[in-house]
Amino acid sequence: MYLTFTEPGLFLGLTGSRLMVHKDKSVIKEFPLSKIKLITVESKGISFSGDLLMSCSERGIQFFVTNFKGDAVTSLYGLHHHATSKVRANQFEFIKGDSAIVLCKDIVSAKIRNQRSVLLYFSKYLNKKDETANCDLIKDKCDSLLSISKKLLSEDILDKSTILGYEGSAARIYWQTLKKSGLLTPTFSEREGRGSREINNIMLNYGYAILSSHIWRALQNAGLELYAGVLHDERSGKPSLVLDLMEIFRAWVVDRAVVKLSGQYNDFSYACKRSLINDINQMMDRKYALNGKKVRLEAIIQRQAYRLAGVFAGDSKYKPYLFKW
Repeated sequence: MYLTFTEPGLFLGLTGSRLMVHKDKSVIKEFPLSKIKLITVESKGISFSGDLLMSCSERGIQFFVTNFKGDAVTSLYGLHHHATSKVRANQFEFIKGDSAIVLCKDIVSAKIRNQRSVLLYFSKYLNKKDETANCDLIKDKCDSLLSISKKLLSEDILDKSTILGYEGSAARIYWQTLKKSGLLTPTFSEREGRGSREINNIMLNYGYAILSSHIWRALQNAGLELYAGVLHDERSGKPSLVLDLMEIFRAWVVDRAVVKLSGQYNDFSYACKRSLINDINQMMDRKYALNGKKVRLEAIIQRQAYRLAGVFAGDSKYKPYLFKW
């Protein structure tokens, strides 16, 4: 269970082994701690007890406090987990070696292929609406994305700037296809990061912040250093490894949710925010195919984190998760 609280005036307390949600001195909801895996609280106007924080820490429940943009500003995680200095030593050594470039290629290639899967997923919807021209557009651009992904993997690349060039080329195709096919509302002209006032971009940025909490939790469970990545450069306050692993899941988890909600809201209202949070959290509980079995997406992300730890130790080759439409 993933809980996100954004409504001002709430107080989160603890009674026995249950999280109690209070408003105006009345209990409006309660949740058993045994079923909670992650709690996210927007900092403005929501308070919580020290007893709740202590219990979450002891149980290994990740507790995030975010700003109004959804960016985590505080993360509480108990000291009783299985991180070892050897895991991080392997990670630091790997980042300095030639194999880091191969991992960068694998990550970006998977990102491009998952962007392609999102477009193909929605082309089925457009086909049902008999929008032949948009379906043809998507098919053509998906062929281009597949070509970029294959070329990236086949070429002997020695630097990250070249890899990021492939990523940028694919991103321009992907976002313009979402725009021209009508899957995003006409207010969307291009992908914009923080500070955007356009509703689709605001939802995308907020959704990525939600996703980062899930990725953060998985990498921390694997004992990895969150601020030492391979694709994203190291910078103070930048969780580079979180951003690395996020690349694989951005399109399917967040972009797909935003496309579904696009046009339903004119501004980033409380209702819009709640719909996006619910869609992403529900997706984390959805099961997808993995090695002949159906596995919850949360577990798939956790396995990807453990696989990264294995790659850093030289035990295996990284195999990113690819979504099927």
